[in-house]
Amino acid sequence: MKGVRVYLPTTWAALPALATAGVPPATTGYAATAALAEALDVPVRQDELLEDAPDTSEHLDDLDAVAAAAAADHSLLLLADGPEPGPARRAVVVAVAHVSTVPGHGEHPGAVRLEEAVPWSRVEAVLADGPGDEPAVAAALAALGADADAGLERAVAVLDDVALGWFAPSEVAAP
Repeated sequence: MKGVRVYLPTTWAALPALATAGVPPATTGYAATAALAEALDVPVRQDELLEDAPDTSEHLDDLDAVAAAAAADHSLLLLADGPEPGPARRAVVVAVAHVSTVPGHGEHPGAVRLEEAVPWSRVEAVLADGPGDEPAVAAALAALGADADAGLERAVAVLDDVALGWFAPSEVAAP
């Protein structure tokens, strides 16, 4: 797919490396794909899913929100996979636009794989839990348990009242 907005899961500790080196190709992300629209029974045309297409569907924002939420869930799994150095254990999602992707990369219907490297200068926004959300993130990680895939629903429920904040790329990691 050409020219879509992609939400890329990451962690707070990984942001400085992304700001320096960019996002490598073959990174998994989440986007408003035709498969996601079909899975949610949202009536959109394929051409409406392209970033430069006119916004003719009120449902595109909903699909974007679902894709961003899937990336945030994936970020929790990244946190659960290993120790996050430093005190900032927060879900983080990097939003980039106008990138080429290959759909169908993963179990989620909005999963995609980047076909190209993305420099930090093309990052539109960083969505992240705030510093005050770290106790809730810790509780969500505890809810994951040993089987992260089975515990993801429990973890997401813990974070139900926590919304990701929007940050300009320059606010979180200077290249």
